[in-house]
Order: sequence, then C-alpha cells, then structure tokens
Amino acid sequence: MTTTSTVPAHVLPDNLQQASGMRISRDSSGMLAPDASLFEGVADFERRKIIEALERVNYSQTEAVELLRIPLSTLNQKIKRRSIDVKRKGAS
Repeated sequence: MTTTSTVPAHVLPDNLQQASGMRISRDSSGMLAPDASLFEGVADFERRKIIEALERVNYSQTEAVELLRIPLSTLNQKIKRRSIDVKRKGAS
C-alpha cells in the first residue's frame, strides 16, 4: 500500500525484482549465483556489456549507442533498469 500514485521499486517483492532484472542474486564473492535464472543471467550480461561500452568511450552515451547499435532512449532505459552509475570517471 502506498499514498502516492507510483510504487517505488524497492517495495516490490524480491522475486518480482529479480524477474525484471532490477535485482540480481549474487554469491558472497559478487559473482552471479550458480542457480541464477535465465532472466538474471541475461540481465547480468546486458549490464556488463553496457558498462564495458561506456568505459570504452569515457562514459559518452552518444558514443556508447554507436558501439552497442541501439537507440539512445533504449540505452537510457537499460541504464536505469540495470542501476548503472553513469558518472564520468573522476567526477565527484
């Protein structure tokens, strides 16, 4: 129950967050858990691929979309959904 018109993601049950890729189960070393679902595996791969592309182009989203061959709006949605920090290196 909420008093607002939107429900924040953190109040959703873990199984819904994991199925949508908002939260990925990891073991104590930070690795994807061996019993991770297909959804978690795909979300983890997508997250790593986006971070790799952003790092290659010094976090320029316009250059990253060229590497990933996706629209900027799609990249922005995925950055938000996968909780990727897009601050430039060295920025406070």
